[in-house]
Formats: sequence, C-alpha cells, structure tokens
Amino acid sequence: MDFEYITENVAGPGLDPVCLEDQFEGCSCVGECSAASKCSCIFNGLPNYDKDGRFIHLPNSASSSVHLECSDNCECALCPEKCTNRNIQFGIKFKLKVAKCDSESKGFGVFAQENIPAGHFVVEYVGELVSKEEAETRLTSQQHHNYLFTIREFIGGECQYTFIDGRYKGNISRFINHSCEPNLFLQVFRLGRASPSLAMFASRDILEGRFLS
Repeated sequence: MDFEYITENVAGPGLDPVCLEDQFEGCSCVGECSAASKCSCIFNGLPNYDKDGRFIHLPNSASSSVHLECSDNCECALCPEKCTNRNIQFGIKFKLKVAKCDSESKGFGVFAQENIPAGHFVVEYVGELVSKEEAETRLTSQQHHNYLFTIREFIGGECQYTFIDGRYKGNISRFINHSCEPNLFLQVFRLGRASPSLAMFASRDILEGRFLS
C-alpha cells in the first residue's frame, strides 16, 4: 500500500498543472438548481440526480449527454447544501473498507460497510493526470498492478484522451477490482473544470459486506 492518499486528481508527469485550472462558467441560479429553473449546468435540461441523490441515467446507455455538477463558480455556491446538482464533490458518503480478498490473485479489495442503494455515488477514481507518453511508459514498465484509466471523449468532432493513474497517488478506489459481475459503473463528470472526473455509482443494490467491483 505504498502510495500517497489524495482526494482529487493532481497533475502528474508530462501534464501542465494549468490543465486543472481551466474553469467552466457557472450557473446564475439563486434558488434550487433544476431543469425547471433552466440551470446552465444541467445539460440539455436533463438532471443528473433525483430528489434522493440517485444518478438517474442508466449505465451503458447510448446517451452522449455531458454531465456537469455545479461548482464554486456558480451563484448557488452561496448555499451548496441546497443545490440538487452536487453530489460527487462532497466525497464518499457510504462507509467502505479495504481488506484482503478471498482470492490471492486479487490481493486487497474494497468492501461495503453498509448497504448502498442502486444509483448512488460511491467513490471518485482519482490519481495523477498524465500525458499519453507517460501513460505508455508506465504501462510498458509496469511491475505492479495496473491502475491506469483511460477516458476517451469526442469533443468538437475530435477524439480526446485523459489518462488517470492511481499507482503512486490515489484514494480507496485504487483497491477496487474488476469482476465478471460488477456492481459499480463508471460515469464521466465535470466538476467545474474542463478536465474530466471519473465517478463510480452503484449499478444495483449493494449489501453490507459485499465486494465492490
């Protein structure tokens, strides 16, 4: 477990820290942010969450919607707890723990310490944002587990890549393993800045003690 614990993405080798400073213009909502209030952070009038904080878009759907959360750039930042378009930025809500897995090949894993209802945010995968060249170097010289995630997006007709590596810097999400029957799904979000964030949501009800994957 030799790594530095961080709570948000940081710029790594080959990437200018300025990329984390590129901000979106926030909304001008003075009340509740919603589709009805025409909040500019709710893309195409499609809200991200229901009244209970569940992500309402189905995993693996064909939707190409951009998912934004309100941020400190928004007028609603004066009362963020009343904004219904904030979730990931508040961090981990459900109790999780790292423990040895039954299978030696998996090593450590993450387990739920309480029930997690389907659709709820579980954790953001964070790490170093690295360049394509650095990502390729780390993959070819990898002597440990692979912690590299690649986000591929089509923006303005062009394919853009973001590489997040949790090997040296990360949070509890770096211990989440793959499985043939995952109970989490990944969703790209923007949290007030241009660089993407990778959020993990429960794809079904997860009972206390269950292995996250």
